[in-house]
Amino acid sequence: MRPKALIVVLAEDEDLVRNYISAMLQQNGFRVLRASNAERALVTCRETPNISVVLSDIEMGFGMSGIELAKCLSDERPEIRVVLMSGAPGMKRVAVANHFPFILKPFLLAAIVELLRETMAATMLSI
Repeated sequence: MRPKALIVVLAEDEDLVRNYISAMLQQNGFRVLRASNAERALVTCRETPNISVVLSDIEMGFGMSGIELAKCLSDERPEIRVVLMSGAPGMKRVAVANHFPFILKPFLLAAIVELLRETMAATMLSI
């Protein structure tokens, strides 16, 4: 019997970037639930059991930011870990100050897969 795929909620407002990252993760065995903004990602997290991790852009135009999404999930679903990403190097400081893992876009496939797996492993150790 094949093991269940790890579920990643991907919050990214740019369609091309969201589709590219989603395809990369799916090729590496992840099940990806895509959201075009943080509000949709939050609804997905509220309605979907067994989410392994959320990968969210920090700045997504109007509405809730990735940082706000991460803080909301910390309160509502503390078992879900959040990894933040941005194309702006200065955003790393914001993510780290809020105690969330961060990766700078563009990133290598191996780097994001490793970070997601490390984040999920840390979750399993803290349960």
